[in-house]
Amino acid sequence: MQVAINDALQGGRLLVEYDGHSGGTLRVRSPGAVTTVVGTVFAVEAIGSGSRVAVTRGQVRTEDTAGRSAQVPAGTSWTSADGRSAPVPDYLATALAEHQADWSEPRPVDADRRDAGDHRVRPPAAAAPRPDLDALYARAEAAMRERSLGEARRTLEMIAARDPRGPLGEAALLDLARLALADGDRAEARRVLARLPRALRDPALAETAAHLRCRAQPDGCDATADSPAP
Repeated sequence: MQVAINDALQGGRLLVEYDGHSGGTLRVRSPGAVTTVVGTVFAVEAIGSGSRVAVTRGQVRTEDTAGRSAQVPAGTSWTSADGRSAPVPDYLATALAEHQADWSEPRPVDADRRDAGDHRVRPPAAAAPRPDLDALYARAEAAMRERSLGEARRTLEMIAARDPRGPLGEAALLDLARLALADGDRAEARRVLARLPRALRDPALAETAAHLRCRAQPDGCDATADSPAP
């Protein structure tokens, strides 16, 4: 029997591990897109009037409001605004990896949903054990020194996710912005800097944040001090 579960996302981000069985499917409606799933690990993120779909296991089918469909395989993200595919962004790959770790132990499934698969939404972050953030930051710094920038970004994203209101989380976002600027990607730097709180917990980082925001502007700006090299 085909059983369908429908979900909707109007804003923010949905992280899902969905193990469909007995022919079950999951459909997620989000701005500008409908995503159909049989069994996979994926994220749907609302971006303005559109959506980004990112897959790390399995494959999903997406459809935009004009009826154009696309297959999104593991390791790929798709955006409804332009219909383009790209590698899964590091911040989403990290979030999905943590999501899977949080659900490494199975939980009971309601009887009326068992045939449709287990639709798992990530629990509060406090439910997962927190690693030593200082050790994680040391790992990120070592990766940056060794120019292992993919590893550095993944580790910094993990720190930012696990210390969202703390000084290490703020510093991790600033390092991510530096790395983006070093790659010449000002749009990514602006996106990262927008995740900083309005008032930084560590006042010593405020000047650095202001300088990086200046450098991240589309036309750049005059700055009196150079930021540290990543």
